[in-house]
Amino acid sequence: MSKFFDGISKKIRIFNVQTMNISNKHRLFFFLVLGVVTGTLLMNFFGAKSDDIRIYSSFYANSMEDINNGIINKFDFFIYCLKKYFFEICIIFIIGYTAIWKSFFNLYCIYKGIVIGVLVSASTISYGTGGILLFMVSIFPHYFTYVPCIILALYMAIKIRERKGNNGSILPYVKAVGFNFILGLVTAMIEAYGNYPLINAVYN
Repeated sequence: MSKFFDGISKKIRIFNVQTMNISNKHRLFFFLVLGVVTGTLLMNFFGAKSDDIRIYSSFYANSMEDINNGIINKFDFFIYCLKKYFFEICIIFIIGYTAIWKSFFNLYCIYKGIVIGVLVSASTISYGTGGILLFMVSIFPHYFTYVPCIILALYMAIKIRERKGNNGSILPYVKAVGFNFILGLVTAMIEAYGNYPLINAVYN
């Protein structure tokens, strides 16, 4: 019997050590999923009967029509998207070099997850199962480059931080960061010139 309890105790200690050694990448993914669940629960329990959802849906639809009808200039919108993504990438790299980097990255992933959960729930509440299609069209195809862009930014921010005091070549890091901004540029172009015609087709 004592051997049995000793074995359980040993397994618990091993589990605790493995839990503490979860990599930053897995931890960030966990916080993203936590955010999605939180956003979904908040919307379903507190926002399902809110008029804000209908107001948001109408505003969103009108905005898409304005862009596709030329009321909003697509090039101006492209510049807006470009600034938005470049600012996001820069913030990740800057915060990655500060003492609060871990807390910020965790909260950032939770925030992104909450946004996804809220938008999916709001679309579903407003448009039924068709809302899921609307949400998918609203984030693709530009999310094919946006998601890798943000993942790469977080990864490189962590790797650059780990490199402190290392005298090795910085060229691979420079190339990776440069590629990161290229992904941001491509994402802005796809969102401005590719996503909204698809959304307009879904609405019409």
